Amino acid sequence: AFHRDFWGLGPERSIGSYRPIPDLVWRALWGLGARDQTPFLHHWVNVLLHGVNGALVCVLAHALTKRRGVAWIAGAAFTASAVLTEAVSGVVGIADVLGATGTLMALLALTLRWELMFFGVIGGTLFGLYSKESALCCVPLIPLGALLLSPNLHPKNPQRWFRAFLSFIAAGGSFVFYVYMRRWAFPTTIPNELSAEANAHKPFAGRVFAGIL
Repeated sequence: AFHRDFWGLGPERSIGSYRPIPDLVWRALWGLGARDQTPFLHHWVNVLLHGVNGALVCVLAHALTKRRGVAWIAGAAFTASAVLTEAVSGVVGIADVLGATGTLMALLALTLRWELMFFGVIGGTLFGLYSKESALCCVPLIPLGALLLSPNLHPKNPQRWFRAFLSFIAAGGSFVFYVYMRRWAFPTTIPNELSAEANAHKPFAGRVFAGIL
């Protein structure tokens, strides 16, 4: 799962879709007997996981508003109104669903004490990144959420700037860890246009951007 991409290809043939957790789920389903050409069980698992995400939205909405009705409406709206329907109905959409799970877990970690929040953000961010690359959105999203939502989640002692900084360290550190572990387990050749030589003539901002990429 960690040495091949989403489609079972090695680094030399991959287009970059690195998603070990969905691969592990598929391997577990195969071990449970889902080995024929009928994809029903895989579709069904996607729908169940989407329902889990709806429940997480419900819990998060209740933590923010303390209103059960609003929480139920939020969870129902999320569950019934998927932005990308094939992410729920299509087998390969499990990566999108699990990426959302990791993101919601990281957001829910903001409801915890700051000591637990730190590790919760790390766990949620890594789970999302190892499910789909687009969970990179956690790096700006979680600190912004901590900054804006802390007064609602922790009215007695918001510590909003401290929580935002701590969650940025957790989310950003998780992303750096993911990148280096991915490069170790799934090494790919860096494109020539991103090499130091190809960018040596560019302004400072251009060299920094190429270095980040």
